[in-house]
Amino acid sequence: MVQRLGRFADTLLGRRWVKRQRVYLVEIGDLRLKRIEMTDSARAETKETALRCLTGRGVAPALVARHHADLWVEYVEGARVGADEADLPDRLATLLAGLYRTATTTVPATGPFGAEAVRADLELLARAGALPRHTAESVATLLDPLVPPAVWVGCDHTDLLVKNMLRREDGSLCLIDVESIVTNEAVGTGFAKACARWIGPRRDEFVAALRRQPELPDFLCYFPYVEIRFLASWSKRSLLLDKPKLVRATLFDEWIARNGRATAAP
Repeated sequence: MVQRLGRFADTLLGRRWVKRQRVYLVEIGDLRLKRIEMTDSARAETKETALRCLTGRGVAPALVARHHADLWVEYVEGARVGADEADLPDRLATLLAGLYRTATTTVPATGPFGAEAVRADLELLARAGALPRHTAESVATLLDPLVPPAVWVGCDHTDLLVKNMLRREDGSLCLIDVESIVTNEAVGTGFAKACARWIGPRRDEFVAALRRQPELPDFLCYFPYVEIRFLASWSKRSLLLDKPKLVRATLFDEWIARNGRATAAP
C-alpha cells in the first residue's frame, strides 16, 4: 500500500518516481555499455528525449539506443567525487551550465511553477505536523515579493548528489544517474537540492562559480524562490513516501534567515 501511495505521489507531483528499474553492465567485445530496464516504455521514452537534448554536451552518458522499456547508454569511466574537493565549485558550475543552457524557455510563474503550489505544499506539511505551523506561515509571508514574473524551465537533474557524479580523467564531471535527468523542470531545482543536501557552508563558493558562467539562464536572480519551491515540494514528496527524516524544518528556518528581508524579484 505504501509503495502504491508512493507511485501515486510521484505522479501527482510530476517528479522522479520510486526507483524500481534494474541496471546492468553490458560488455560486447571492447564495447562497454550500461543497460537500464525502466518500469515501462513511456518512462524510458521520456529519458530518451532528455538524453537526446543533451547530446554532445558531455554532461551525461551518451544515449546509445532504446527498445521498449530498455535504455542503453555509454558506460562512463571515472573517479568518485568528494564534496570537499577544492575545484568542485567551478567543475559543478561548468556541468550545470551545460545542463541549464539546454532546451530552456521561460514560462509564467503560475500553476505548478507558481506561489499557490508552494503554499499548498506548506499547508500540507503543517497539517501533517511535519513542519511547525509558525514556520510554514513565516515562509508564506515572505513568499510573494520573491516570486518572479516568469521562470526558466528546461533540463535539470533532480538528484544532484556527489554520489551521482563521476570525475573523468580530464577533471570534468559527468552525471551518471541518468534516471534523474528531466525536462520541463524549473531551472536551478537540482542546484537547490545540492544546497540542501551537501553543499552546506560552501554555498557562496558554488553560487559565485555559477555566476561566472557565461550565457547561463538568470535563475540566480530569483534563486530564493526556486529554493523554497524545491524545499516545499521535496519535503511533501518525502512525507508521502514515508521518509519523514528527510523533512527538515531547519532547512526552512535557514531559508527564512537568509530571506527575512524579502525584496521584489526582477
